[in-house]
Amino acid sequence: TIFDADFDGDHDVDGRDFLTWQRGFGIASGAALSEGDANGNGAIDRLDLGAWRQQFGETTMAGGAHSVPELGSLALVLFVIGFSAKC
Repeated sequence: TIFDADFDGDHDVDGRDFLTWQRGFGIASGAALSEGDANGNGAIDRLDLGAWRQQFGETTMAGGAHSVPELGSLALVLFVIGFSAKC
């Protein structure tokens, strides 16, 4: 299951999203993403806060997908750093 902690829909997970979660905390059923429900179960609870913590500082793309650096890009950066250190 993919959780989405971008509660305000501005394509990043930040303090504003935390405030949204905080305001909605305790809603037991019928909650929406815009109220702080990251996992879509209708309740705003610690699980949603956990999703926010994991995604804090990330940017999101359309559909709630989170941008994550590709492993190949990381390997290339490490190679360039290692190569330039030898020169």
